[in-house]
Amino acid sequence: MLKLLLIPALLVGIVVLPLLFVGLLVGVLVRLVLLPLRIVGAVFGLAMGAAGLAVGLVVTALALAATVLLLVSLFVLVPLLPLLLAGLLLWGLLRLFRPRGEILRPVA
Repeated sequence: MLKLLLIPALLVGIVVLPLLFVGLLVGVLVRLVLLPLRIVGAVFGLAMGAAGLAVGLVVTALALAATVLLLVSLFVLVPLLPLLLAGLLLWGLLRLFRPRGEILRPVA
């Protein structure tokens, strides 16, 4: 009975444990080889994040400035709109009733 239990234990000790050890060793080596790439990727990710943050802040500031400019111009131009229309009407009437000059033709 003891021999029946000893065979699987030897099989585990001789075959499975070295395979696990080799797998662990290969995993560590792969991680060590890829570590510089992971570091470069992390630095690149941080740089892109910082650039994205800067662009986002600039776009937000420009949108805020455009909004303020639009609101100020709206509150200034809307009350002046009747004066603008009256001025356009006066300009049109003056242009309509001004005397026209003679057409000068070149002498051949």
